[in-house]
Amino acid sequence: MPKNLSSTGESFPTQTAPIAGEPRTAAGIELPLQNSADRTAYLKDRLDFLDATKEGARRLRRFASIAALKASTDHDEGTVAQVDGVGLYQYDSASAVAELSPLVLAPTDVGGGAGRWLVVGYGMLDVANGIPKLDGSAKLPTARLAAADGDGRIVASAVRNGLVDLQFLTITSASTTSTTLVDISGTLSVTAAIGDRLEISLSCKARNTSGGAEGQLKIVLTQPDTNPLAVDAMDFNVASDTNVRCAVGIAPLTQNGIHTVKLQHRAISTGTMNTDAVRIVTRLWRP
Repeated sequence: MPKNLSSTGESFPTQTAPIAGEPRTAAGIELPLQNSADRTAYLKDRLDFLDATKEGARRLRRFASIAALKASTDHDEGTVAQVDGVGLYQYDSASAVAELSPLVLAPTDVGGGAGRWLVVGYGMLDVANGIPKLDGSAKLPTARLAAADGDGRIVASAVRNGLVDLQFLTITSASTTSTTLVDISGTLSVTAAIGDRLEISLSCKARNTSGGAEGQLKIVLTQPDTNPLAVDAMDFNVASDTNVRCAVGIAPLTQNGIHTVKLQHRAISTGTMNTDAVRIVTRLWRP
């Protein structure tokens, strides 16, 4: 009657076989067969772990941290490993590129010799149509971005289809008895390009101390060539105790460079023109 052999698959014993001259007993035959059963169960257990449904491998070697991966001495050529929360790495035994964590990792046991864990996709970094690397401050290096400032950020002049500059000017109070327009202290300087659109908003409270007298308010926009650009919608007379709130959009600008925005006021005939709680806002839009 045949005997069923069982195995837990917990060991991978050496495969044995009877040798010439040994007695052909049941025990002498059973041991090699048991070894074979143990080895088979051991391999099946590992295959089930990797591909239980026969739909493809779904598990890789996992390490809890970059430090754990670097400490591992098991790194044959082409080995792939996953670091939790970081990504996938492939071992290149011939690589000696400078270590650059988390992109390039040198195993502890190779010292300064060859052998690196390279993040999967390393060959796509810093190449044409590839992926740019950030520097040690998590910023894009200016060498990788032509339109960048010294801080590694995209400058406004390189932006399209959106708001590229927003500025505020607040003036608590200003007064004049002049009947000709005078500047209210404070200006906004907007660096613009040809074709940009500038929006100017003004809010304030205008008051002439002479009852019933009027005053004048005027926004002045000066172009880089020092010539003023008319802002007709912001040149108006105001009666005493008038709350002013208005906004205007300027047609596409025709010059590159710094445009300055300031507010002027005057008393039209008599009295003192007070302009209080002034707030000027400029928004520069790039089409």
